[in-house]
Amino acid sequence: MNERKFLKQINSKLNKDGNFTCLAVNDLLQEEKKMLISNQKIGIQRIFSKVRKVKSAEEIIADNFETILNKTDGQHIALLYKFLTNDESTTQVVLNNFNRILDRVNSSDVSTFDTFIIFLNFREKETIREFIVANRDEIIPKISPEKVFEVARSLKEISEEFDCKLDEALENHKLDVARYILESSMICEATAYKPIDKEFLDQYSGKLLSLIDTTLQDEQVRMIDIESGEPGSFTKTFQIGEKILKIGAPREVLEIPRHSHILEPIKEMKFTSSNDDLITHIELTRRAELLSSDDRREDDLYQLYKMLRNDGIIWTDTKFENVGKIDGKLMIIDRDFIYKEGNPNIIWHDNTYAKSFEKRYLQEKTNNQVQEFKNKIKIQQPSKDIEQRSE
Repeated sequence: MNERKFLKQINSKLNKDGNFTCLAVNDLLQEEKKMLISNQKIGIQRIFSKVRKVKSAEEIIADNFETILNKTDGQHIALLYKFLTNDESTTQVVLNNFNRILDRVNSSDVSTFDTFIIFLNFREKETIREFIVANRDEIIPKISPEKVFEVARSLKEISEEFDCKLDEALENHKLDVARYILESSMICEATAYKPIDKEFLDQYSGKLLSLIDTTLQDEQVRMIDIESGEPGSFTKTFQIGEKILKIGAPREVLEIPRHSHILEPIKEMKFTSSNDDLITHIELTRRAELLSSDDRREDDLYQLYKMLRNDGIIWTDTKFENVGKIDGKLMIIDRDFIYKEGNPNIIWHDNTYAKSFEKRYLQEKTNNQVQEFKNKIKIQQPSKDIEQRSE
């Protein structure tokens, strides 16, 4: 594909939203690879190289990089950079245009998720990683405040000195970081289609930051040391030292009775709207040890379910992912879908052990009642025989 054909593709009316630019770039790169392989097989160089100058894919992309960026939709920007950094011939083009890339990353139509993918892809390439470290004093200040947390997650541990610079950037934008954590945690499976109230974010970001600051001081760790956990259906988790911060959709957890095998929060907060509607629920808990493969025994999980059930508690999201260990003891670490017995709004989950465990529990209870009845009959029977013999 020559330069004229390539530019015609990305400037066409069909590509007015920039949805197809990254695919055109990939086609350009792949076509050149096929041509080089073909030329190597027949033992010649490019056919027209002696007659006239033919631009390589690298040269076409380098000469038109700004146009390519402007013609790429924000949702596809990560894919574009992936194509470019996966190809050795265009890696240097990426480095030469790194400031332009940062400006594009910070533009309003590029999502935080894309930012994460972009920087993670850069980190995996040694040449780009070295470039980032060498140019950190120019790169870090250009990262927009609302994206500094996600970028820091991606670039962490390249070097200790680089971590210190990232931590400094996080400290300089602590309120923006708290706002990002709060906003990103509100976008979960349970609230995916609910609009986020900007006034709510302004009002509660400071309160969340206060909790984060206190926890950082208690745990003697830095902002850069905050780790993001796997998101759940209702919450996102962040590890701060030996503490876990959970933020997500409002739940019924405040009504759950205390139990020695349910991890109780150290601190609990709820954020409400101007109408006193509960919007977000926040918990700070101890960090539990993840279960090993040896810990994942079905009967042990059932015994945990049974203990709660005997105490009038029904746990309908029964799975190993919701269990951890503290001081060698199994603990439920996710308090979603735990109900008092008799609650009319119990939701039973498929793809968990809950239904089969409940059936097993009720069967055991019935068997025990039958056995107790039989034992009672046996105790009473001898007294009747004695009465008959005495007559």
